Amino acid sequence: MDTFITDYITLAIEHGISIENGNDSKSNKIHSRIMKVIKEISQSESKIKNEFYGLLTHPNLSVRLWTATELLGTDEKKSVKIMLIIEADKGIIGLTSKTLIDMWKKGLINKTDWNKAST
Repeated sequence: MDTFITDYITLAIEHGISIENGNDSKSNKIHSRIMKVIKEISQSESKIKNEFYGLLTHPNLSVRLWTATELLGTDEKKSVKIMLIIEADKGIIGLTSKTLIDMWKKGLINKTDWNKAST
């Protein structure tokens, strides 16, 4: 597994834990780090991008939600389907998923199509 992918998984899990614990300061710091790793992954070769796409089925809710959110512009139908499943979770991750879906539908989130991004 690529280093960017393993870093991303670790950070996404840490972010989910910090959100569940109400640690906003830590969550914000992790968020910035995740966004940097996502940028690296999105600009990587197809093999690494494919590993990222595979995270849509990761066992951790936070990893799946981060991945689905990032891929809304690439595969909206699949991403929203996954986010709707996560939304059923009664915790903060489920509520976050619901909020993100609502924001996406209102056009408040803009995600690019990774298939059209340069490598």
